[in-house]
Amino acid sequence: MDGFSGWINGTCTWLMKLAIYNVLWFLFTIIGLGIFGWAPATVALFSVIRKRLTTDKEFSDFKEFFYHYKKSFFQSNIIGILLLLGCISIFYSISSLLYLDQSMMILLGTIFFMISILFGIVAIFIFPVYTHYNTTFQNYIRYSLMIGLANLHYGLYIILILGLMLFLTNMFPGLLLFYTVSAPAYLMMQISLKIFNSIEEKDNNRIGTDSLLNTQQTQ
Repeated sequence: MDGFSGWINGTCTWLMKLAIYNVLWFLFTIIGLGIFGWAPATVALFSVIRKRLTTDKEFSDFKEFFYHYKKSFFQSNIIGILLLLGCISIFYSISSLLYLDQSMMILLGTIFFMISILFGIVAIFIFPVYTHYNTTFQNYIRYSLMIGLANLHYGLYIILILGLMLFLTNMFPGLLLFYTVSAPAYLMMQISLKIFNSIEEKDNNRIGTDSLLNTQQTQ
């Protein structure tokens, strides 16, 4: 019963925190006038969730959220604008296929389909990668694509999570204020941390193996 009651307590705690994070996301998105607020608010959301998942130390959720919102405001907005422009470009490119002949429609449709998949992979992993790694802007995009291509099954899980959340929101509109953004972000961050930890473990094993080989060669 101790284990069960502990699980219930932990679940309720996370539900409460996710509701708070969701409200903070909407609040800071509005502060940024929507178009300039959603990307830094999303980075702040993933950053706070990541810290909660990776440390037992207590901290102020609001202060942590505001810190990452302010810190990443300009760079995250560049990412956000690029994502929006990418979505608009893909939408209008696919819409224009209707006015082409069949052969060109098939050719360009295949190209646009592949581009859409690559863009979708980057869009799914860009925010978890941004909050986990400290690297250059180009590497954020490159890492997101490489990690996504190497873990397509996790990408499918995330798409299913987003689809399920959209379905639940349509069924229960009250979820919009409390869990629409924070709940998927929590699950996406958990999946991403599993991927990141696996990558780092493989890198450590490879470094250890290389070190052992070098030692043997020296001997």
